[in-house]
Amino acid sequence: MSRSSKRDIRKECKKVMLQLLHDTSVEQITVTQICQAAGISRVTFYIYYDDKYMLLDDFFDDLWASVLVSYKERLRDRTDPADTFLSFYMSIIHQYYSNLEVFAHSVAEADRNLNVRYYQNIQNYTESLLKEFSDQLRPYFSLQETSSILCHGMLGFFNVLKKDNPTEEAMEERFSDLLRMMLRSELFLH
Repeated sequence: MSRSSKRDIRKECKKVMLQLLHDTSVEQITVTQICQAAGISRVTFYIYYDDKYMLLDDFFDDLWASVLVSYKERLRDRTDPADTFLSFYMSIIHQYYSNLEVFAHSVAEADRNLNVRYYQNIQNYTESLLKEFSDQLRPYFSLQETSSILCHGMLGFFNVLKKDNPTEEAMEERFSDLLRMMLRSELFLH
């Protein structure tokens, strides 16, 4: 089988998973449904994925890559740490709103490892940004501790805000306020 046909099968499976997640929770989606909608056999599915969660994991890998592309497009020669961090977190928020049904139907309890890995990507990238701007921001705590504080604070804030179903613009505005306050706080020596 050619490399492009392997990529096509994976792409079709992810497309089907996304379509199914519009109306159904990941727990209710079956491999049989995915195979029927993708036009492949279960044997073919299991050549590429161990289970539906591995397929969802593959989808989230693509989503993470999209976050990074969006971030780099938003960044555009900005050198201010606050603008850089905002570009990164706004890209995450944008991907959340662009894939709302996926997040709504793929609860963390279904695959804790997926949730932790996606969150770890955000924390690791935050840490790399802190390292890049450490001379300007001068974190009081270690880079790992500071990235943990930022990520946990932002995630908690996000989870509280999303209960009120704000628009993407409202979420971005609130995040911007919080992040700027955090970057001006005693977490960083100015």
